[in-house]
Amino acid sequence: METVQALKLVAILVAAYHSWKPPEETLRLYAGTVEQLDFEATFEVVKEIIESPAKFAPSVGEIVTKARARMEIAERDRRLAMPCKHTPGEVRYDPKGRKYVADENGDLQLREVPDEILNTGRRAS
Repeated sequence: METVQALKLVAILVAAYHSWKPPEETLRLYAGTVEQLDFEATFEVVKEIIESPAKFAPSVGEIVTKARARMEIAERDRRLAMPCKHTPGEVRYDPKGRKYVADENGDLQLREVPDEILNTGRRAS
């Protein structure tokens, strides 16, 4: 995040906790530490913290830990949302045993097994 955004988050904390009067060095430490994080994730964490019934301002470590956890979840969700491309001709099976083959674009296509193959096996008596 940008320095201005980090300072905004620190200002929100100072405004939310009226009795918290940290020295300038502490404010710089908070701003410098949260500046290395994602703004949206950190803003949501700060918002959650100030909406909680806590009487004291959070430590910078608490903010960092919670923001990093949110950032990891967001990154995981982003990776899961990306379409997975396969090597053309690659074969994959789903849990039900259906066969999928990757086409020339790397997208999996269901390949039905012809009925003739299914009916040539032995039958139960």
